[in-house]
Amino acid sequence: MPARKTSTLEKINNILSERLETKKPEDIKPHHDLRRDLGADSLDYYELAYYFEEELGVSISEEKGWEIRTVNEIYREVLSQLGEHTKYEKGKIINETRRVISACYPVIDEKRIVSRAHLWHDLGITNLMKKCCGRCPGGHDNPNKKLIELIEQKYDIKFDREKDNLNMDTVGDFYRLVLSKTHPKNKQK
Repeated sequence: MPARKTSTLEKINNILSERLETKKPEDIKPHHDLRRDLGADSLDYYELAYYFEEELGVSISEEKGWEIRTVNEIYREVLSQLGEHTKYEKGKIINETRRVISACYPVIDEKRIVSRAHLWHDLGITNLMKKCCGRCPGGHDNPNKKLIELIEQKYDIKFDREKDNLNMDTVGDFYRLVLSKTHPKNKQK
């Protein structure tokens, strides 16, 4: 059986455990305060920054390092630099996107808007990135256009209507597209 891949959060916990020598990696929790719960002092902050850069390839500036107080803040900083969302951030973006879809398509029960739902077959949503038909004098209330505009405004992102529609069959595909666009490294202004 192949070895299980170590997640980024596990790697962070391993570094904290090895360097601070206070808890086992599995006992380190996101809410733990670095100083109070894990016993970090000012020298530990420098060493941790060094090991995060050495082992994970992320750079935490001295200024940013002093702002970090909890393990969760380390998670967010490291995951942000690595191009990953935390589970909480993913869940929040997915839930907010689901609410926007529901608001744009009030005839669809929000409980049916799940990742595996097929946009067309299950929900009746046609080509999400399609522009207005072009025949109407601007009064056409296109829910697809409204949905895309609301998501773009909510997350300050921009969709490429030609490129981003490729291979978008399910709600999960749309969530993945929104998640990729909302990551700071991928935001297009």
